[in-house]
Amino acid sequence: DHLAHVRFALLGLGDTNYNQFCAGPKALLRRLEELGATSFHQVAWADDGTGLEEVVEPWIEGLWGALGTVMEKVEDAGNETKKVADDIKIENTVSDKMTAGDSLTASLSSLSLSPLTLPPCPKSYISISYSSSSPPTTTTSSLPLSPFPSSSGPPLSAKVLHCNLLTSKTAVKLYYEVMLECPSFEHQAGDTVSIICHNTEEEVKQLCSRLELANVWDKECSLAI
Repeated sequence: DHLAHVRFALLGLGDTNYNQFCAGPKALLRRLEELGATSFHQVAWADDGTGLEEVVEPWIEGLWGALGTVMEKVEDAGNETKKVADDIKIENTVSDKMTAGDSLTASLSSLSLSPLTLPPCPKSYISISYSSSSPPTTTTSSLPLSPFPSSSGPPLSAKVLHCNLLTSKTAVKLYYEVMLECPSFEHQAGDTVSIICHNTEEEVKQLCSRLELANVWDKECSLAI
């Protein structure tokens, strides 16, 4: 119960069009409860697939009332604690019969009998290593790319022929019809197609500076999970 004193409110945002809906917020909730924390407001999961506002707006409206209630309880508990402290006479004298060694022994004995509830340190799940040599310089701009973990094949170069907005500009969620010109590939109805946009040189330099990777930017790297 390392976090038994913690009260929290949690609103998860996700999209049911993807696997593991709200996996991050649900993992956070599970860990908070494992450590003894309790929620003072109803936990909710908002779905971008149907409209976040359907869950977000009612949750926010109820948050302030729940927050006011829990703050009143905290204030009442603080007043009660102060009243008890005022009635207790604190003595700062040490008994003459107890030596310094006895005091230390008693403290260590008390510590050894107390259960420790510190949460375990999370294990590292990803590591990055860089090679000592730079990769050979190449002049071609169309290198073959490896497939992504969730893809069925390598990326394909495509050209956007046209893009039409299917909803109004004021809609909560915008939907587009996009026509691409690309090599043929196997697919079925309902498959998800990801589009990877080209990164400009300026954006790449900003990313390099932001991540502070200038000294290894031209090095080959390996990821291990």
